[in-house]
Amino acid sequence: MQLPTLTEAVKRRLFQYAAIGWTPSLRRQVEIVNGAAILTLGWVAHHSPDSPLPETTDEISTPSEEEVYAAAEFLGCRFVDKGEREDGLTIYWMVV
Repeated sequence: MQLPTLTEAVKRRLFQYAAIGWTPSLRRQVEIVNGAAILTLGWVAHHSPDSPLPETTDEISTPSEEEVYAAAEFLGCRFVDKGEREDGLTIYWMVV
C-alpha cells in the first residue's frame, strides 16, 4: 500500500471534516523518525472555537522540507518551526 503524500493527507482531512463543521486548530505538525512520517492535526468546531475535538493522525510518505512549507502555506500558517533530536526525530510545527 502506498502512503499518501502530506498534501494528499491534508486535503483529504480538510474535505472530510469541513463537511461536519470542523476546522483545524493550532495543532498542526509532522513528525519524521527512521523514515516514517506522521501528520497530526487538531480540530475545533466552527460554531464553538473553544471546543477541542479529537486529533487525527495519518501515516504519510516522508515529505521533503519544501512539501512541509507548501502544506503549511495551504493551511494558512504564518511559519514553520523545525525541531531535531539526536535520536533522529524531526518535528515540523506549522504555526498559525
